[in-house]
Amino acid sequence: AHLGIPSELFVSPLDGSASAAVLSETLHFDGVSIEVRFTPNGDRTAYRAAGASAVRELRSVPTDGSAPSTKLSGVDTLYDFLLSPDGQWAVFQTGEPEVSIKRLFKSRVDGTLVAQSIALQTSTFSPRFAMRDDSSRLLYDLNGVWSVALSGGAPIQLDSGRLILARAELLPSTIPIAKVSFAGPLAEDVFALPANGSGSALKISDNHHSFPVGNAQGFALTPDEVHAAYVADQDQDEVFELYGVRTDGSSTPIRLNSTLAPGGDVSMSAALFPRATPDSNRFVYVAAQLTSGVFELFSVASGGGTAPTRLNSALILGGNVTGFAISADGHVVYGADQGADERFELYSVPAVGGQAPTVLSGAMSAGADV
Repeated sequence: AHLGIPSELFVSPLDGSASAAVLSETLHFDGVSIEVRFTPNGDRTAYRAAGASAVRELRSVPTDGSAPSTKLSGVDTLYDFLLSPDGQWAVFQTGEPEVSIKRLFKSRVDGTLVAQSIALQTSTFSPRFAMRDDSSRLLYDLNGVWSVALSGGAPIQLDSGRLILARAELLPSTIPIAKVSFAGPLAEDVFALPANGSGSALKISDNHHSFPVGNAQGFALTPDEVHAAYVADQDQDEVFELYGVRTDGSSTPIRLNSTLAPGGDVSMSAALFPRATPDSNRFVYVAAQLTSGVFELFSVASGGGTAPTRLNSALILGGNVTGFAISADGHVVYGADQGADERFELYSVPAVGGQAPTVLSGAMSAGADV
């Protein structure tokens, strides 16, 4: 969509068995944003769009185009939205452009319940929010961090009003979050909060014992909910390393990576951020650990206590690992220019290490890469 040009949203079968069908009404102003999302089973599509009034709104439509779209938002401009993992709920934030008020609402994705208020924020700060995997609860910040059941009921304040939500991952028993500190220099820590409000916020990272500024740049959780890992400049300012801690706060955070090469860091980019293996036994991460400026792939026991294992083979001069994913059977698939500089190939290796990586991408013609 182009500014000022009416646009439409289309759907087409991947196998080309039918012609493209129009899903949306004619859209105006900036048309459909990149925020087009599907329910997990694909039966409905939710999208942010601008109608004839140029007010951004949230709409939902059957993905097969069998019925007209339904407006899910209210009268105010839509800012952000997410769909629940079960595909039943849309939670969204609206506001009034000339007034410092932001509101959170929920709607049923099928339009049977529309724009039911959750919270109101009377400041210029836009509330952040996240949902639990089982779609039972919503977490949001509003002068503190709150939790509310999507099915209804009163919200529960999970802290004393001093935390600002930066990222959340909701678990059945606890809610570890990253936050911005409430006083002094800007800093982030990782907290665990009981989802039902039965206890106070527990800081499980340890960012400030050596420096006035230390930032936890996000975190990863094991599927069994026992361990968290976070990247922070905890021991040396602006040197970011990987730390592990139990989510119940029963242990002191420990450094998981080996001593970094001078100028080295644990990567914090989205494609390379640490992740846990499906069996919860290990964290996989990318770091310039052995050689400054050379980012390689490692795995380490989630509870620490053993040295990390390098998973990639020796890299060619100038080579780096560029991204990775972990399969359900515990293999790490990664991209790297491992054999020749700037020739990127795809590899697979067990997360525990112990064997050479397998090339998945096959023979490459001249100038080709993944």
